[in-house]
Amino acid sequence: MRIEVNINNNVRRDHYSKRLAILLEELEALENQLFTTISAVDKLNLERSIKQKIQDIEGVNKQIQDLDSKNENTNLRERDLQKRLQKIDFTKAKDITKFVNTKFGRNSGAVVLFLQRSTKQKGCYCIEEVLDLFLGDRKIGEEISGDFRRYLIDLDSAISTGDEFEFSRRLASYLGSNIENPLYDTVKQLCLSLQGGSILFIEICNWDDITGQNNFLDWFMDKFWKIVISELEIIFQEFSKIRFIVVLRSNAKIFEKSYPSYFCKLSRNYKLTKFDPGQIIELPLLDWEVEDIKEWLIDNFGLSNDKSLQFARKIYQEGEGTPETICGILERDREKFK
Repeated sequence: MRIEVNINNNVRRDHYSKRLAILLEELEALENQLFTTISAVDKLNLERSIKQKIQDIEGVNKQIQDLDSKNENTNLRERDLQKRLQKIDFTKAKDITKFVNTKFGRNSGAVVLFLQRSTKQKGCYCIEEVLDLFLGDRKIGEEISGDFRRYLIDLDSAISTGDEFEFSRRLASYLGSNIENPLYDTVKQLCLSLQGGSILFIEICNWDDITGQNNFLDWFMDKFWKIVISELEIIFQEFSKIRFIVVLRSNAKIFEKSYPSYFCKLSRNYKLTKFDPGQIIELPLLDWEVEDIKEWLIDNFGLSNDKSLQFARKIYQEGEGTPETICGILERDREKFK
Protein backbone atom coordinates (compact mmCIF):
# COMPACT_ATOMS: atom_id res chain seq x y z
CA MET A 1 0.00 0.00 0.00
CA ARG A 2 2.85 2.42 0.87
CA ILE A 3 4.44 1.86 -2.56
CA GLU A 4 1.11 2.51 -4.30
CA VAL A 5 0.68 5.78 -2.40
CA ASN A 6 4.17 6.94 -3.35
CA ILE A 7 3.57 6.08 -7.02
CA ASN A 8 0.26 7.96 -7.03
CA ASN A 9 1.91 10.98 -5.41
CA ASN A 10 4.66 10.97 -8.02
CA VAL A 11 2.11 10.79 -10.85
CA ARG A 12 0.19 13.70 -9.35
CA ARG A 13 3.36 15.74 -8.91
CA ASP A 14 4.34 15.15 -12.52
CA HIS A 15 0.88 16.28 -13.65
CA TYR A 16 0.97 19.42 -11.48
CA SER A 17 4.47 20.28 -12.65
CA LYS A 18 3.38 20.13 -16.29
CA ARG A 19 0.27 22.19 -15.46
CA LEU A 20 2.45 24.77 -13.69
CA ALA A 21 4.75 25.08 -16.70
CA ILE A 22 1.74 25.72 -18.98
CA LEU A 23 0.32 28.36 -16.61
CA LEU A 24 3.68 30.16 -16.44
CA GLU A 25 3.85 30.28 -20.24
CA GLU A 26 0.29 31.65 -20.39
CA LEU A 27 1.15 34.27 -17.76
CA GLU A 28 4.16 35.38 -19.76
CA ALA A 29 2.02 35.72 -22.90
CA LEU A 30 -0.55 37.84 -21.03
CA GLU A 31 2.15 40.10 -19.62
CA ASN A 32 3.62 40.61 -23.09
CA GLN A 33 0.19 41.60 -24.39
CA LEU A 34 -0.26 44.02 -21.49
CA PHE A 35 3.00 45.82 -22.29
CA THR A 36 2.12 46.23 -25.99
CA THR A 37 -1.61 47.07 -25.91
CA ILE A 38 -2.84 50.65 -26.15
CA SER A 39 -6.52 50.19 -25.34
CA ALA A 40 -7.44 50.99 -21.74
CA VAL A 41 -10.26 48.42 -21.84
CA ASP A 42 -7.92 45.70 -23.11
CA LYS A 43 -5.39 46.57 -20.37
CA LEU A 44 -8.07 46.22 -17.69
CA ASN A 45 -9.16 42.85 -19.02
CA LEU A 46 -5.56 41.68 -19.29
CA GLU A 47 -4.80 42.77 -15.72
CA ARG A 48 -7.80 40.77 -14.50
CA SER A 49 -6.65 37.74 -16.51
CA ILE A 50 -3.13 38.08 -15.11
CA LYS A 51 -4.45 38.27 -11.55
CA GLN A 52 -6.51 35.12 -12.10
CA LYS A 53 -3.57 33.35 -13.74
CA ILE A 54 -1.34 34.16 -10.75
CA GLN A 55 -3.97 32.70 -8.40
CA ASP A 56 -4.08 29.55 -10.54
CA ILE A 57 -0.28 29.30 -10.40
CA GLU A 58 -0.27 29.74 -6.63
CA GLY A 59 -2.93 27.02 -6.30
CA VAL A 60 -0.99 24.49 -8.37
CA ASN A 61 2.25 25.39 -6.57
CA LYS A 62 0.50 24.78 -3.24
CA GLN A 63 -0.60 21.32 -4.46
CA ILE A 64 3.01 20.48 -5.38
CA GLN A 65 4.25 21.66 -1.97
CA ASP A 66 1.62 19.56 -0.19
CA LEU A 67 2.67 16.45 -2.12
CA ASP A 68 6.36 17.10 -1.39
CA SER A 69 5.50 17.51 2.29
CA LYS A 70 3.64 14.18 2.31
CA ASN A 71 6.55 12.41 0.61
CA GLU A 72 9.01 13.96 3.05
CA ASN A 73 6.89 12.92 6.03
CA THR A 74 6.65 9.38 4.62
CA ASN A 75 10.44 9.21 4.27
CA LEU A 76 10.89 10.53 7.81
CA ARG A 77 8.50 7.90 9.15
CA GLU A 78 10.39 5.20 7.27
CA ARG A 79 13.74 6.31 8.70
CA ASP A 80 12.21 6.53 12.16
CA LEU A 81 10.86 2.98 11.87
CA GLN A 82 14.27 1.65 10.80
CA LYS A 83 15.89 3.25 13.84
CA ARG A 84 13.24 1.73 16.10
CA LEU A 85 13.63 -1.74 14.58
CA GLN A 86 17.36 -1.80 15.29
CA LYS A 87 16.49 -1.64 19.00
CA ILE A 88 14.72 -5.01 19.12
CA ASP A 89 17.67 -7.12 20.26
CA PHE A 90 21.44 -7.57 19.58
CA THR A 91 21.92 -7.88 23.35
CA LYS A 92 24.92 -10.24 23.15
CA ALA A 93 26.64 -8.13 20.49
CA LYS A 94 26.13 -5.00 22.58
CA ASP A 95 27.44 -6.72 25.71
CA ILE A 96 30.67 -7.58 23.87
CA THR A 97 30.95 -4.01 22.58
CA LYS A 98 30.49 -2.60 26.08
CA PHE A 99 33.17 -4.97 27.39
CA VAL A 100 35.66 -3.80 24.76
CA ASN A 101 34.85 -0.12 25.22
CA THR A 102 35.20 -0.47 28.99
CA LYS A 103 38.62 -2.08 28.48
CA PHE A 104 39.67 0.93 26.44
CA GLY A 105 38.43 3.35 29.11
CA ARG A 106 39.99 6.78 28.69
CA ASN A 107 42.87 5.24 26.79
CA SER A 108 42.88 4.76 23.04
CA GLY A 109 42.01 1.42 21.45
CA ALA A 110 41.57 -0.52 18.22
CA VAL A 111 39.35 -3.49 17.41
CA VAL A 112 38.21 -5.62 14.46
CA LEU A 113 34.61 -6.85 14.65
CA PHE A 114 33.15 -9.62 12.49
CA LEU A 115 29.52 -10.23 11.52
CA GLN A 116 28.27 -13.11 9.40
CA ARG A 117 24.78 -13.99 8.09
CA SER A 118 24.32 -10.26 7.98
CA THR A 119 21.47 -10.15 5.46
CA LYS A 120 19.26 -12.70 7.18
CA GLN A 121 20.05 -11.50 10.70
CA LYS A 122 19.94 -7.74 10.01
CA GLY A 123 23.61 -7.10 10.67
CA CYS A 124 23.19 -3.56 9.34
CA TYR A 125 21.03 -2.74 12.37
CA CYS A 126 23.52 -4.35 14.74
CA ILE A 127 26.31 -2.19 13.33
CA GLU A 128 24.35 0.98 14.08
CA GLU A 129 23.73 -0.14 17.66
CA VAL A 130 27.40 -0.99 18.14
CA LEU A 131 28.53 2.33 16.68
CA ASP A 132 26.18 4.21 19.02
CA LEU A 133 27.84 2.50 21.99
CA PHE A 134 31.31 3.51 20.84
CA LEU A 135 30.17 7.07 20.23
CA GLY A 136 28.71 7.34 23.74
CA ASP A 137 28.14 10.93 24.82
CA ARG A 138 29.73 12.18 21.59
CA LYS A 139 26.37 11.75 19.87
CA ILE A 140 23.94 14.56 20.58
CA GLY A 141 20.71 13.88 18.71
CA GLU A 142 21.80 13.21 15.13
CA GLU A 143 24.96 15.30 15.49
CA ILE A 144 28.36 13.87 16.45
CA SER A 145 30.90 16.13 18.10
CA GLY A 146 34.64 15.96 17.54
CA ASP A 147 36.58 14.06 14.89
CA PHE A 148 34.36 11.25 13.62
CA ARG A 149 34.95 9.50 10.31
CA ARG A 150 33.00 6.66 8.75
CA TYR A 151 34.42 4.83 5.73
CA LEU A 152 32.45 2.23 3.76
CA ILE A 153 34.56 -0.10 1.63
CA ASP A 154 32.25 -2.13 -0.58
CA LEU A 155 34.11 -4.84 -2.49
CA ASP A 156 31.11 -5.79 -4.61
CA SER A 157 30.40 -2.61 -6.54
CA ALA A 158 30.34 -2.44 -10.33
CA ILE A 159 33.83 -0.94 -10.49
CA SER A 160 35.39 -3.15 -7.83
CA THR A 161 37.93 -5.84 -8.69
CA GLY A 162 37.10 -7.45 -5.34
CA ASP A 163 40.59 -8.10 -4.09
CA GLU A 164 43.28 -6.83 -1.70
CA PHE A 165 44.43 -4.15 -4.15
CA GLU A 166 40.89 -2.82 -4.47
CA PHE A 167 40.66 -2.57 -0.68
CA SER A 168 43.92 -0.58 -0.61
CA ARG A 169 42.73 1.77 -3.35
CA ARG A 170 39.37 2.37 -1.67
CA LEU A 171 41.02 3.21 1.64
CA ALA A 172 43.47 5.61 -0.02
CA SER A 173 40.61 7.40 -1.81
CA TYR A 174 39.12 8.45 1.56
CA LEU A 175 42.36 10.18 2.43
CA GLY A 176 42.61 12.03 -0.86
CA SER A 177 45.96 10.39 -1.54
CA ASN A 178 47.25 8.57 -4.60
CA ILE A 179 45.26 5.34 -4.87
CA GLU A 180 48.34 3.61 -6.25
CA ASN A 181 50.31 4.31 -3.06
CA PRO A 182 51.61 1.24 -1.19
CA LEU A 183 49.24 0.10 1.56
CA TYR A 184 51.84 0.79 4.23
CA ASP A 185 51.99 4.48 3.23
CA THR A 186 48.20 4.75 3.32
CA VAL A 187 48.00 3.16 6.79
CA LYS A 188 50.72 5.46 8.09
CA GLN A 189 48.97 8.52 6.70
CA LEU A 190 45.66 7.37 8.20
CA CYS A 191 47.11 6.81 11.67
CA LEU A 192 48.98 10.13 11.64
CA SER A 193 45.71 11.93 10.85
CA LEU A 194 44.19 10.85 14.19
CA GLN A 195 43.98 13.14 17.19
CA GLY A 196 42.71 12.97 20.76
CA GLY A 197 39.14 11.64 20.78
CA SER A 198 39.13 10.64 17.10
CA ILE A 199 36.64 7.91 16.18
CA LEU A 200 37.37 6.09 12.94
CA PHE A 201 34.81 3.53 11.80
CA ILE A 202 35.67 1.41 8.75
CA GLU A 203 33.03 -1.00 7.44
CA ILE A 204 34.12 -3.60 4.89
CA CYS A 205 31.19 -5.33 3.20
CA ASN A 206 30.64 -7.89 0.45
CA TRP A 207 34.16 -9.29 0.81
CA ASP A 208 32.56 -12.73 1.18
CA ASP A 209 31.43 -12.57 -2.46
CA ILE A 210 34.97 -12.43 -3.81
CA THR A 211 36.98 -15.46 -4.85
CA GLY A 212 39.23 -16.71 -2.06
CA GLN A 213 37.43 -15.09 0.87
CA ASN A 214 39.58 -16.94 3.44
CA ASN A 215 42.71 -15.73 1.68
CA PHE A 216 41.38 -12.21 1.96
CA LEU A 217 40.98 -12.56 5.72
CA ASP A 218 44.50 -13.94 6.04
CA TRP A 219 45.83 -11.05 3.99
CA PHE A 220 43.75 -8.54 5.94
CA MET A 221 45.12 -9.66 9.31
CA ASP A 222 48.73 -10.12 8.20
CA LYS A 223 49.23 -7.27 5.73
CA PHE A 224 46.81 -4.67 7.00
CA TRP A 225 45.80 -5.07 10.63
CA LYS A 226 49.29 -5.88 11.94
CA ILE A 227 50.57 -2.69 10.31
CA VAL A 228 47.68 -0.70 11.79
CA ILE A 229 48.37 -2.00 15.31
CA SER A 230 52.07 -1.25 14.96
CA GLU A 231 51.50 2.31 13.76
CA LEU A 232 48.84 2.99 16.36
CA GLU A 233 51.13 2.08 19.25
CA ILE A 234 53.03 5.31 18.67
CA ILE A 235 49.88 7.42 18.20
CA PHE A 236 48.20 5.96 21.29
CA GLN A 237 51.10 7.06 23.49
CA GLU A 238 50.44 10.67 22.53
CA PHE A 239 46.64 10.81 22.22
CA SER A 240 43.84 9.46 24.41
CA LYS A 241 40.28 8.27 23.70
CA ILE A 242 40.93 7.32 20.07
CA ARG A 243 38.69 4.54 18.75
CA PHE A 244 39.91 2.73 15.62
CA ILE A 245 37.05 0.34 14.73
CA VAL A 246 36.89 -1.97 11.74
CA VAL A 247 33.85 -4.11 10.92
CA LEU A 248 34.02 -7.05 8.52
CA ARG A 249 30.46 -7.78 7.45
CA SER A 250 29.57 -10.86 5.41
CA ASN A 251 26.13 -11.51 3.93
CA ALA A 252 26.26 -15.29 4.32
CA LYS A 253 27.58 -17.76 6.89
CA ILE A 254 31.36 -18.13 6.64
CA PHE A 255 32.30 -20.06 9.78
CA GLU A 256 30.35 -22.25 12.16
CA LYS A 257 32.66 -24.33 14.34
CA SER A 258 36.15 -24.06 12.91
CA TYR A 259 37.58 -20.53 13.03
CA PRO A 260 41.08 -19.29 12.07
CA SER A 261 43.48 -18.80 14.98
CA TYR A 262 43.22 -15.01 14.78
CA PHE A 263 39.62 -15.06 16.10
CA CYS A 264 38.89 -14.40 19.78
CA LYS A 265 37.12 -17.26 21.53
CA LEU A 266 33.70 -16.59 23.01
CA SER A 267 32.08 -18.60 25.77
CA ARG A 268 29.00 -20.75 25.08
CA ASN A 269 26.90 -17.84 26.26
CA TYR A 270 28.66 -15.53 23.79
CA LYS A 271 30.68 -13.75 26.45
CA LEU A 272 34.08 -12.22 25.83
CA THR A 273 36.38 -12.62 28.82
CA LYS A 274 39.68 -11.67 27.21
CA PHE A 275 40.43 -8.97 24.67
CA ASP A 276 43.38 -8.97 22.27
CA PRO A 277 43.46 -6.11 19.70
CA GLY A 278 45.41 -8.39 17.36
CA GLN A 279 42.43 -10.73 17.02
CA ILE A 280 39.00 -10.55 15.40
CA ILE A 281 35.90 -10.56 17.61
CA GLU A 282 32.71 -12.02 16.18
CA LEU A 283 29.52 -10.26 17.18
CA PRO A 284 26.78 -12.91 17.38
CA LEU A 285 23.68 -12.22 15.30
CA LEU A 286 21.05 -14.36 16.98
CA ASP A 287 17.40 -15.03 16.17
CA TRP A 288 14.86 -12.80 17.89
CA GLU A 289 12.63 -14.38 20.52
CA VAL A 290 8.97 -13.79 21.41
CA GLU A 291 10.00 -11.78 24.46
CA ASP A 292 12.21 -9.47 22.36
CA ILE A 293 9.34 -8.70 20.00
CA LYS A 294 6.90 -8.26 22.88
CA GLU A 295 9.12 -5.72 24.66
CA TRP A 296 9.61 -3.80 21.42
CA LEU A 297 5.86 -3.59 20.81
CA ILE A 298 5.33 -2.29 24.35
CA ASP A 299 8.08 0.31 24.00
CA ASN A 300 6.97 1.59 20.60
CA PHE A 301 3.19 1.20 20.62
CA GLY A 302 2.25 1.17 24.30
CA LEU A 303 0.39 -2.12 24.05
CA SER A 304 -0.76 -4.06 27.11
CA ASN A 305 1.19 -7.14 28.18
CA ASP A 306 -1.48 -9.51 26.86
CA LYS A 307 -1.93 -7.72 23.55
CA SER A 308 1.80 -7.37 22.88
CA LEU A 309 2.36 -11.04 23.75
CA GLN A 310 -0.45 -12.08 21.40
CA PHE A 311 1.06 -10.10 18.52
CA ALA A 312 4.62 -11.22 19.36
CA ARG A 313 3.74 -14.92 19.26
CA LYS A 314 2.00 -14.53 15.91
CA ILE A 315 4.92 -12.54 14.44
CA TYR A 316 7.48 -15.01 15.78
CA GLN A 317 5.64 -18.00 14.33
CA GLU A 318 5.36 -16.38 10.91
CA GLY A 319 8.95 -15.11 10.89
CA GLU A 320 10.46 -18.14 12.69
CA GLY A 321 12.69 -15.80 14.68
CA THR A 322 14.60 -14.54 11.62
CA PRO A 323 15.24 -10.79 12.05
CA GLU A 324 14.91 -9.93 8.34
CA THR A 325 11.51 -11.62 8.08
CA ILE A 326 10.28 -10.22 11.39
CA CYS A 327 11.20 -6.68 10.31
CA GLY A 328 9.18 -7.18 7.15
CA ILE A 329 6.17 -8.33 9.15
CA LEU A 330 6.44 -5.41 11.57
CA GLU A 331 6.64 -2.95 8.68
CA ARG A 332 3.68 -4.60 6.97
CA ASP A 333 1.43 -4.77 10.05
CA ARG A 334 2.45 -1.65 11.95
CA GLU A 335 -0.97 -0.01 11.50
CA LYS A 336 -2.51 -2.93 13.41
CA PHE A 337 -0.50 -2.07 16.52
CA LYS A 338 -1.83 1.45 16.88
